[in-house]
Amino acid sequence: MNQAVVVFTRIPEAGRTKTRLMPYLKPEECAGLHMAFLQDLSEALTDTIADVFVAYTGGGPNEGAFRELFPGAQFFEQEGDGLGERMYNALSRAMSVGYERCILIGTDVPYADKVDFNRAFTILREKDYVLGPTEDGGYWLIGARAGEERMMKPLFSLGEYSHSEVLQDTLEMIPSWKGYGLLEEKWDIDTIEDLLLFRESAKGHSGEYLKKHHVISVIVPVYNEVALVQPFVKNLERLEGRCEIIFVDGGSSDGTRAVLREAEAESGGKIRFLESSKGRGMQMNIGAEAANGDILFFLHIDAELPEHPVEEILSVMEKVDAGCFGIRFRSRNFFMWTNRVISNRRAAKGIIFGDQGLFIKREVFYEAGMFPEIPIMEDYQFALTLREMGVATAMTENTLLVSDRRYRGSTIRKLMVMKHMADLRKRYRAGEDPVKLFEEYPDIR
Repeated sequence: MNQAVVVFTRIPEAGRTKTRLMPYLKPEECAGLHMAFLQDLSEALTDTIADVFVAYTGGGPNEGAFRELFPGAQFFEQEGDGLGERMYNALSRAMSVGYERCILIGTDVPYADKVDFNRAFTILREKDYVLGPTEDGGYWLIGARAGEERMMKPLFSLGEYSHSEVLQDTLEMIPSWKGYGLLEEKWDIDTIEDLLLFRESAKGHSGEYLKKHHVISVIVPVYNEVALVQPFVKNLERLEGRCEIIFVDGGSSDGTRAVLREAEAESGGKIRFLESSKGRGMQMNIGAEAANGDILFFLHIDAELPEHPVEEILSVMEKVDAGCFGIRFRSRNFFMWTNRVISNRRAAKGIIFGDQGLFIKREVFYEAGMFPEIPIMEDYQFALTLREMGVATAMTENTLLVSDRRYRGSTIRKLMVMKHMADLRKRYRAGEDPVKLFEEYPDIR
């Protein structure tokens, strides 16, 4: 055989591979996803007419399974001080065997297939070099034909490989009398943003793995809640660092924004702070548009999460496209207990209100048109829309502990507030203007 493929990779190892996807994926999930990428690549190479070399680094408990993915391949450890030198040494080592055409590929483009590889070899029949561009300005494949071992060395001399000009800088290293060809541009999966785009069309082992491992974005609309921010952030520790957290402030004037900026700065990238105009629907939509998760979890700042909320959400989302937590109030008042029962029964029928912690598949959220940007009833209208669409919903086993601050006062006062809320919903269903209804909805902060 006169052509060869060099797979340039790290052995999947928790905490050492695909680390830019943490904390949205746990370290072992990152390693599992990388292994799935390698499985897809292995199957694509099975149908490619080329010998396979694997230039690897690392080790760990997955090394045996890693080697089994490439039966018949020749394995060798990467050598060199920097990424460029290691790639050059790996490619030139295979070329030194005497192949007419050699390509080196990374493992961050799991949907590359035999068509791409064979196209690369076809280009090398006429050109001296071939590269596969990535959308971020880098490349996922580079190859050369026999006789280019010394001439190609400058192509791997870049000091940095994480900027948007890597491909262009590499092409400029090719002597003017040499020819090169480019493959179709592809996405490589480096960041959580890349993963979100890839998830929508993922197939094979990678697609199956992603169906079982989700990224949750927690979106919290806030307005003048300075006293609640720090205890709420503390409660978010129950997410175990496994979720992206996005606060969207609606123009607070009480110091909330300063506290949130501080929380963002101290979070190590786990918390993001955004600003918008006031309006819960608008704030939640802005958070959703900025989110990287495939599951969107809308949470009020006066709610307290139960233990292990991520497992609760994922358990529900295995069965349906949207869900929520049940609620319970801090108050021991009988009528607040009644309110809890009514709210949870309503949610069990698919009418989910904002304080119940709606979570939903990202694509379903957009299919439903996002939250209507109206001053009141945005959650109610969204729930009605989901029901009209026939979206199945379900509830978690455990509940959110939610504030009863809207129901402060005597039992009579609590009953009057409950009746008033029911009347507002009835008038909304009858078509009354939400702006007018909002005027009758007191701010409790």
